[in-house]
Amino acid sequence: VQDAEGEHRELNRKETMLAQQKQELIKEEFKEWIFKDLHRREDLCKIYNERFNSIRPREYDGSHIQSLLLTFFYNHRKPLIQTGHVYIACPPLYRVYNSKKEVYAYDDSELQAAKDKIGNGYKVNRYKGLGEMNYSQLSVTTRDPEHRRLIQVTIPDDDEAQDKVDLFLGKDADRRKEWIENNIDFNTTDTFTKEVRKNEK
Repeated sequence: VQDAEGEHRELNRKETMLAQQKQELIKEEFKEWIFKDLHRREDLCKIYNERFNSIRPREYDGSHIQSLLLTFFYNHRKPLIQTGHVYIACPPLYRVYNSKKEVYAYDDSELQAAKDKIGNGYKVNRYKGLGEMNYSQLSVTTRDPEHRRLIQVTIPDDDEAQDKVDLFLGKDADRRKEWIENNIDFNTTDTFTKEVRKNEK
């Protein structure tokens, strides 16, 4: 193979494969290390949000990524939306479970019903996106046609849609800042972490 500086190097396929496997193992071990300890995860997320995300914590539902994808389709593949071919797959936001059963809740309004169904001694996982779910969970909640939830993307008002795309993902930062200051409540209290700690005791 040839590296970035143009130097030719001999590739040992076996050693390369072993190195790649080791790299994946390290990544999985690191991921497990982060998510095993709630306090560690909370501290790391806080550091991330303070340094890299000043508007919306990543510890919610991952819809910031969804906005980027929809902007791509709107700007470059709009006919796909207009003909009804673009859908949003909706993974659950919560998993409420005990040692015998589990219930998924797709938003805050469904969370209490899921807790009631599980009963005393429940535990709660909150996901921020597909990457936090294993294959079987993803298959049941988001891929299985019998259980998945899909939202068809439509454009009822093209002028309004264009205005919002320009506002949230355009180059006018001052306009976006003004909208955020006038419409976002930064004093909202999230009680989820406190509840998880209570149920882990």
